[in-house]
Amino acid sequence: MSEYSLYPYVGLRPFNTDESILFFGRNNQILELLQRLHQYHFVAVVGGSGSGKSSLIRAGLIPSLKAGYLVQDSDHWQIAIMKPGRKPVWNLAKAFFDQTNELPDINKVDELARRIEEEGVSIILSLLSEIDTNKNTNFFLLIDQFEELFRFGMEHNDAAKIDEAIDFVNIILELSEQNRIPIYVVTTMRSDFIGDCAQFHGLPEAMNRSQYLVPHMTRKQLKYVIEAPAKLFGRKVNPSLTNRLLNDLGKVKDELPLLEHALMRIWEHEIKNDNNGELDLADYEQIGGIKKALSIHADEALIGMTDNELELTKKIFQSLSTTDENGRKIRRPALLSQLVELTNGSTEEVLKIVNLFIGNQRSFLNQSKAGEDIIIDISHESLIRQWNTLGKWVDKEAEAASHYLQLSDATRLHSEGKKDYLTGSELQTAQGWYDNFKPIPAWGNRYIQGFDNCILYLKKSNEEQLKIEVAERDRKKKKRFTIALIMIMLGIMAIGSITALFLINKSKNEVLFAQQRANNWIIKNIWKSAIEAEVPLDYTTGIRGLAEKHATLLNMDKFKFMSNPLEVFLSGPHEKGIRYYENDFARYNPEIVEWISNNMIPDGTDAEFQQLTQRVYNKHLKILAEAYIRSYVLLKKDSLFVEKQKAAYLEHLESGNPYNFFRNKQYRYYFNTMDKIKPGAFPYYSKEAAGFWIRRNIDGTADEFYDLLIKLAITYDPNLATLPNELKYSFRNAMGYVFPGTWHVRSQFDSVPNQFIKFDDSNKTFTKYQGNLAKSFPWKFINARQIKINNETIDYIVIDDSMILCSAQMFGEDLELKKLYPLMKTALNDTSGSSFDILNATLINLNLSTYYIMDSPGKWSYKWVEQEKEYSVDLKDMGRTHERIYLLNQNENSVHIIDVEKNQITVVANDVTKTSTYENMYVTNGDLMKKSTN
Repeated sequence: MSEYSLYPYVGLRPFNTDESILFFGRNNQILELLQRLHQYHFVAVVGGSGSGKSSLIRAGLIPSLKAGYLVQDSDHWQIAIMKPGRKPVWNLAKAFFDQTNELPDINKVDELARRIEEEGVSIILSLLSEIDTNKNTNFFLLIDQFEELFRFGMEHNDAAKIDEAIDFVNIILELSEQNRIPIYVVTTMRSDFIGDCAQFHGLPEAMNRSQYLVPHMTRKQLKYVIEAPAKLFGRKVNPSLTNRLLNDLGKVKDELPLLEHALMRIWEHEIKNDNNGELDLADYEQIGGIKKALSIHADEALIGMTDNELELTKKIFQSLSTTDENGRKIRRPALLSQLVELTNGSTEEVLKIVNLFIGNQRSFLNQSKAGEDIIIDISHESLIRQWNTLGKWVDKEAEAASHYLQLSDATRLHSEGKKDYLTGSELQTAQGWYDNFKPIPAWGNRYIQGFDNCILYLKKSNEEQLKIEVAERDRKKKKRFTIALIMIMLGIMAIGSITALFLINKSKNEVLFAQQRANNWIIKNIWKSAIEAEVPLDYTTGIRGLAEKHATLLNMDKFKFMSNPLEVFLSGPHEKGIRYYENDFARYNPEIVEWISNNMIPDGTDAEFQQLTQRVYNKHLKILAEAYIRSYVLLKKDSLFVEKQKAAYLEHLESGNPYNFFRNKQYRYYFNTMDKIKPGAFPYYSKEAAGFWIRRNIDGTADEFYDLLIKLAITYDPNLATLPNELKYSFRNAMGYVFPGTWHVRSQFDSVPNQFIKFDDSNKTFTKYQGNLAKSFPWKFINARQIKINNETIDYIVIDDSMILCSAQMFGEDLELKKLYPLMKTALNDTSGSSFDILNATLINLNLSTYYIMDSPGKWSYKWVEQEKEYSVDLKDMGRTHERIYLLNQNENSVHIIDVEKNQITVVANDVTKTSTYENMYVTNGDLMKKSTN
């Protein structure tokens, strides 16, 4: 038995091959694997992280092979175990070299690895054939954590490493398919990496033939896992503890490693404290329960550390873990020499910390020889997910890596002549990252090569910024000097010319005053006329649509007269009037933008005029302003996307393609995801806003337009003016806004099934409602194409207010969802029959021939009373779209949909749909009135 034989439970790490006596509950799976291996010489064992894949092979399958259960007439086995790591072919050679040290003429792993790279499978077969001839030996190769291969070479897009990974896959497939000598190959792999297998020719086919998905253990099997090892060591587990553990397991991820770790801690507490021969609930409570035991145990190792040791520990664990492009927190093994370089610690200091997390029954880290060096690795990825302190460290590492990768992208674009030096907030962010994180070349080059070039680019960006600031100070200084000189000269001249100057200035002032009076009159009339103007759908086509729809209010002649001598556009298709369908775009004059800001937006000094124009803002500009401000801020956080879109836009214009690129569909996919003032129009405003800011970044007026919008918001919408400080996502991650909230499940035929889905952002819970039945799973936003629900990575598509979850195993089909929004808290003051008053109501009193819905003042609790039967049931407000209100009858398991566009009320109960149509639907005195027609 292993060095841990004093304990019947192995803790967080996987079982070893010599611990099969402690391995319980998997007999059926072992037999199934033996049958699969008998039929195929290659078996891919797949399961979620923490499902027990490695232990099943090491402590289950391998001991069974040695016992003769697979090949009865030849039970002599050579077992080679490896992980791909960062040198897959070298590690393959080492695995054979370590386990088959009888290999002739080969005494160095490097030599064997070189020959494998040059000669391929033939060198392995020729060497193993000699051993097989002498001893009739079977060879078994376990490639544990096969998913490491997908990270190898792919991170940096290293062609040489990618070729080595392809060669490695070809070698293991050829080894399993040849029939010269009996070689059996088993791989273990996390199920969320299955899609990555498509990178390698032949691997998906091999996996499809012989894949083995590790099943969840039953309650009976888990009971055996809990009680049998203790019994083997002469102690027993109290039944109440067994039941508590089984119940608590259903509430956590990583159930098997957490269970083994908790049992090890319970055992340790029992023998050191009670020592009464029984593991009980008191022991369980003392270790913190299955949810907290691991985090508590790991934190204990930090107690008593100096600040330097704590910082070194953080750097070691950050170096041993990473977050991949899909948001998965994974292990990242490193050599001891690498850890020394990455952490700036000495070998002795690093080993001291490492040993602290290997000893004392922690087994949180493990180490293995790698030539004259040592490989250090986290024993199980569940540690990253379950140790709260480490989770925070990994998040900080991911944030730092993200800043570095953005800087690397900017450096590359600059070297290609597609980007200038960093400026403004982009430069401040990059410099803040460098000052706070203090990265070193070894750290940066682990993510992507070229660290020194990135830092040089950052340095030169600062130098260029300094030059700009110095030049600006010099310009202002010269301006002040010039003004002072002019004033002196004027003072001298004034003695002899005071009368003439007075007459000239008086004439100019009168002209300017008359111009200003005319401008004020025109501007006020533009605002007043807009009060009566209709709100057009064309607003959803952005500034062009607004200008075209209200050409009589905002025509070029008025602007040119008022702003004389300024031109509205410096160049472009709109110089003589708006050309709506023109593919090209106008280059605004930055001075005209400043003039509009200074002259056309009330500054609050005229309270009566501001109150009058507030109605215009609310009616025409409120949604538009938020869409444009929000999109500007998000784009500012993602300069790489802006640079790419600028280049794409200009290339499109040069190509002569007539497609209106200013409405590029890519903008919609991002900006329909933001919080909406009201559904329907807002996604379209946002889509156009994205294209607008790309164009303004090209003509150089983006900041001027943004300042104008902020001034508008300060005057009319102070809450909106604070919005930029609240936006945390970058542009490419803006899709994260879309999920939180309630969604209605739609079927293929647009019926209204009795199903809702809620994404809760506070506790990251995904809940699917079937009437009043609910089932919850954890969820996580990954990127603009994928989310994770219950550990399953799911592709999604968002179009306007709808979303499709694509081919999710947990649903069995594509799932189409419609976003719902809360009822708006605005006054009911319209009796004309406008359906939007219903949607915006804070109170809804619905009077029908058979139903009555009334909201209690100040509460969102509904009662639906069927007047004939005189009983009431609870109705829960699920939300609304731009056309419907959704209410859930929690007692009768039915949904009531008020459709304000079709004048219908639909009731869906037990998959039966009943729809009633009404002649009129209007609001009066807070009541929603209808007259039934059927």
